[in-house]
Amino acid sequence: MMVSTNDFSHIQIVSHCNIVNSLQCGIIVGGTSQCLIENCQISQNERNGCVIRDSSSPTVINCQISNHSFNGITICDNSDAQIT
Repeated sequence: MMVSTNDFSHIQIVSHCNIVNSLQCGIIVGGTSQCLIENCQISQNERNGCVIRDSSSPTVINCQISNHSFNGITICDNSDAQIT
């Protein structure tokens, strides 16, 4: 699943999803996205659970992120995330 936009007038929402057993990362947030990821289970993905990159600034609320081959959450490339 990839969340990416350069349009600040729209905020994308990923809510109440089970993102499990992906062959890559569970969620990739990029392209300066300002998305909301809430109440999701992100687990057992082959790479990272969630990658936040490219100056994006998502909000991650009440998600269970566990059991990945790499990191649960990776934040890079001047990104800023609010995680609760």
